[in-house]
Amino acid sequence: MTEAIQGASPGAFLVATILAGGLILGALYLFQRSLRHARLMEDLPTSRIRSAAQGYVELEGRGKMMPGEPILSPLSCTPCLWWEYRITETQHNNNRSGPRVRTVDRGRSDDLFLLDDFTGECVIDPEGASIRPNSRHKWHGNTRWPKTGPRHNLFSLFAQYHYEERLLMPGSALYTIGYFRTQRAMVGHFDEKAELNELMREWKQDQALLQKRFDINKDGRIDATEWEAARRVALKQVRRDLIDHNMPPGLHVLSRPLDGRPFMISGVPQARLINRYRLLTVGSLVCFLGLIGTLVWAISIRANAI
Repeated sequence: MTEAIQGASPGAFLVATILAGGLILGALYLFQRSLRHARLMEDLPTSRIRSAAQGYVELEGRGKMMPGEPILSPLSCTPCLWWEYRITETQHNNNRSGPRVRTVDRGRSDDLFLLDDFTGECVIDPEGASIRPNSRHKWHGNTRWPKTGPRHNLFSLFAQYHYEERLLMPGSALYTIGYFRTQRAMVGHFDEKAELNELMREWKQDQALLQKRFDINKDGRIDATEWEAARRVALKQVRRDLIDHNMPPGLHVLSRPLDGRPFMISGVPQARLINRYRLLTVGSLVCFLGLIGTLVWAISIRANAI
């Protein structure tokens, strides 16, 4: 190693030093972030929905679906509170570089759901949240979009496509930190179905808008799958309008803080989550100190060789 450092060209040594500096900064950022999260969860007291103060709070309870149409995961059609999926394709090349894996599709839910802590209910708006799921599905297939739900088959391991879903399940225990507010205004009766139909009617009249936003395969028309995707987006918009303008007094909402503080939704218990962040804090600190020591050693070896 010493001979390699001494014999490296000035350009190669400079590049290696810059890369090491980037790794050091990354380890330092990870250390600060994980330590901040661990301390936040330890110091912030758990509030009850019925008596929570307006502002930044920690809540715990059970996840529930909103009234109306259920949330279904796109790949397996599993009823859930939140979903995230990824589809990857394995491409086998006729060279020594081996197979190449690329992501061909991915998505993430931002549908609203409820948190119930037995003192009240709070609407959770997951947009922008850091989410730890409590259920995962992984399976394989030979079509870009799965024809069946999760299944385990030894021969399917050699299939071309890999499907993965990460879910938050209804009825599961949830731990959350975010900005808590209680709606105070009431603007008459709100009919979700009527509002959804009206919005879809407006979008249908603007074909240019529909094709720009939802014509995924770019064939110049909106097919049944793309229309259903547009309907899901419209339903999200209607429900957010419902929260922002039309809900009755006393409705509680937890969402992303505007000041940049962490917004977390976890299906993992608080104690286990804190332990994970503490381990990450120690690991990143060890990496930071090790990289610093290695870089100083390499620079000293290089300086003695000049």
